[in-house]
Amino acid sequence: MTESESSPDDLQLSAEMTTGQIKKKFDLCLGMACIALLFPTGYFALSELEFFADLLEYGGVSSDIIRSFIYSVTIFSTLLIVGLSFLGGLETRAKRIFGGIFLIVMSGISLASRFHQWADARQEMARMYDLRESWVDFLIAPNHHMAIEYYTLVIIIAILLMRK
Repeated sequence: MTESESSPDDLQLSAEMTTGQIKKKFDLCLGMACIALLFPTGYFALSELEFFADLLEYGGVSSDIIRSFIYSVTIFSTLLIVGLSFLGGLETRAKRIFGGIFLIVMSGISLASRFHQWADARQEMARMYDLRESWVDFLIAPNHHMAIEYYTLVIIIAILLMRK
């Protein structure tokens, strides 16, 4: 065999290296995209906090600020942890486990906060409008069930991150 001819093993090794390089580039792009999304996310989170702080002047409640902060931390930490995972920043198992558990805890807190907020909204609807709808009917509204779907997806991502 001459030097210009490639053996089947060389071709397989070359194909594996190409696949590995493509995966690394994809991971790098996805990780950078997640990190880049932290900037608009931070901007929107601070704008929302400012909005709720301004509402305090007109009879708003401080629990809205706390809830907004919790939701923003959940979204921000999801982007950060997933971005770091794709960029290789969570190489050790301990870091992946910690990141996954943190995301699960934050999603649980956010979901519990949402249900508490929704329970208050349902009571207010019952008091003001004499409207008593079931939880299922209440959760059909897109802004309600989409939040549940989001936090469920974050939990699934956290579990996958810990299994990696």
